Amino acid sequence: MISLQTLLLVVALLALWAHSASLSRRLQDAEAVLDDHDDEFEYLWDYQNDRWQLTAEQFQNIDTIFSQMFNRDPDSE
Repeated sequence: MISLQTLLLVVALLALWAHSASLSRRLQDAEAVLDDHDDEFEYLWDYQNDRWQLTAEQFQNIDTIFSQMFNRDPDSE
């Protein structure tokens, strides 16, 4: 006769297998959604990079202004 521990182990393994299959399907669904919106994400990524570039340019402008205010060369640092 099958022991209770063996039966519980089999049930736990079946539950784990079912859960991993469910997670795999969810992952595939998420990848499909990302693929469908890939152009939008790329646009947002480009926009974010442009935003950081603008911030870097603004920082350079601020550094130049402070350099002029305190009569120091901004390129010497």
